[in-house]
Amino acid sequence: MNRRDFVRVACAGAVGAATFELATPASASFQRGPVLQDVLAAAATYIADYETTPWAMLAEERYQQTETRSGSRQVQRFLESEVLLAGGGASGWVWLRDVLDVDGVSLKRELGRLQKILVDAPPDAQARLRRIMLEGMAHHLGNALRTVDPPTLDLIPLRRDMQHRMGFVLDGSKSLNGRPHAIVHGVAREVPGLPYFSGAVVQSRFWIDTATGCVAQSEVQLEARFRQAKITVRYAHQPGR
Repeated sequence: MNRRDFVRVACAGAVGAATFELATPASASFQRGPVLQDVLAAAATYIADYETTPWAMLAEERYQQTETRSGSRQVQRFLESEVLLAGGGASGWVWLRDVLDVDGVSLKRELGRLQKILVDAPPDAQARLRRIMLEGMAHHLGNALRTVDPPTLDLIPLRRDMQHRMGFVLDGSKSLNGRPHAIVHGVAREVPGLPYFSGAVVQSRFWIDTATGCVAQSEVQLEARFRQAKITVRYAHQPGR
């Protein structure tokens, strides 16, 4: 099982945003434009493979949250956690977080709890994992971020059976890390599988490798009555990790 370190910054409130950064790509224009249908087909194949191929990543996460309250007053929270992201199972992606430190204060929890449960597979494994997740959620700011922060959720609109809901259009093209990427944009009212605000309008934008369908970046903006959020995820391949 691979172990990686990454930093997460998140904001929530009446108007909020969450950013999950694994890499910061450079950008430049390229000459030949992509074909929308080809890009979406390649992305759907990439997502299907990503969901069904068994893999797992154990990481140490540093998570900064900012919530706006009563107009402009901001409250911050800093979490350090052990997280497990896995794919290829019957449930698709699995995202588990074990919060170890809150605002610099250790919760004095044992390291490796997630991995131990998954490796030992005790009869009550599901109940133990749920208890760990609920313990961690109690330390988050705001209600929305407790359900929208797994970084793979933003990829759901690119599933083959979901794309028709979004009405995707081409929104430009860029070169990221020396490779041509198409930018596609779509809008829908709610998307099954996304546990976002009830009745929210979902705007999704994706930066997709035109040759492989690999997603380099996703951006989801949610708008509901009195509530807004913006979630940006940047993905990066790390050879040999």
